[in-house]
Amino acid sequence: MPQSYSDPKFGVEQMFVTDRTGSLVGTFGVTEVFRYTFKKACLVTAVYARYGAAGTAADQNFHMGRSLAGTGTTVQLGTSIHGTQAVLTVKDLSFTGTFAANDDIVFSKSGTGTEVTDVEFQVFYQELFDNS
Repeated sequence: MPQSYSDPKFGVEQMFVTDRTGSLVGTFGVTEVFRYTFKKACLVTAVYARYGAAGTAADQNFHMGRSLAGTGTTVQLGTSIHGTQAVLTVKDLSFTGTFAANDDIVFSKSGTGTEVTDVEFQVFYQELFDNS
């Protein structure tokens, strides 16, 4: 059935929560921790990180990127630098971006030191209809 702007779900914000990343300890480069494929074009309106274990270093970097459909190339959309976080802290990462159908949203992290993190990402998005 064709979609249109009269569809009742147009503009309704949707959300998904990733699995927990598990712990990474020590020095590491950019390490992918989660990837999700959008089946339809959408606008990511907000991304939050929810900590399941406390971080122990000031140099925790989370990255959000977009992997263009069929290319495998990831374009970084933003980096959020985190300090030490308490258990169950929720932090707004201030990430937004537009994704075409079949693009992947990719989360990764990097850092140095004695970092121990266990985090899940909460992604809010709105579907963008294409009536062309």
